[in-house]
Amino acid sequence: MTNPVIVPVKLPVSFKSYPAQCAPFAPDKSGAMYQVVIGDLNKTAPWGLYVFRTPKGGKQEQLFFVPGANGDLYVYNKKLYVAYCDSNWQQWTAEIPGYIPFPDQPSGTVVNINESAMAVYKQQVSLAQTTANNASASAQSANASISEMRTQIRTMQNQITSLQNQITALQSQLLTRAQIEDIVWTKIWDVNYLIRIGFLQGSSPLQQVQDYLNDLTVFIKRVVGK
Repeated sequence: MTNPVIVPVKLPVSFKSYPAQCAPFAPDKSGAMYQVVIGDLNKTAPWGLYVFRTPKGGKQEQLFFVPGANGDLYVYNKKLYVAYCDSNWQQWTAEIPGYIPFPDQPSGTVVNINESAMAVYKQQVSLAQTTANNASASAQSANASISEMRTQIRTMQNQITSLQNQITALQSQLLTRAQIEDIVWTKIWDVNYLIRIGFLQGSSPLQQVQDYLNDLTVFIKRVVGK
């Protein structure tokens, strides 16, 4: 049986820590690392218990400090706590804010999730869905308008066809030149007949014929008078 190869990984906080305390740490769902350091931060601060948070790919920040204390980290009910003994050997615990717990199901992948960013993404998804719904409604309205326009066009085309048929029918009823001349010639004989009747009767109920008779009488008198 082959023993697995174990490759140690250095924790992100580089300050020296009291070796008897080991290395308490706790990662969270976002990939941030919470870490306890017992010491004086490489002789730059008072001796005590420090809790640091190092965001994934970000800069570490100090969250908690107790002078002269020693302690550990633990997760309870999806919250992160630090438990410590102070310089008077009194035991204490405090919740470390900002910790994002892992889901209950096991996973071999650490997902970088920013809860506030997720809220923005959800809002964007909601906005996109609303926009899509509005676009769909607009498309349906446009389709209805197009359908109505097509109906109107078909109605106009039917009206145009009807007018063309009427024009064709009227054109078929137009008289030829010969037919018009025959009608005129017939009317001339009718007028001539009315004038003859006026001559025979000495007058005519038709004003045009009577005017003609009057003019002719005046003309005859002039000729006879000469």
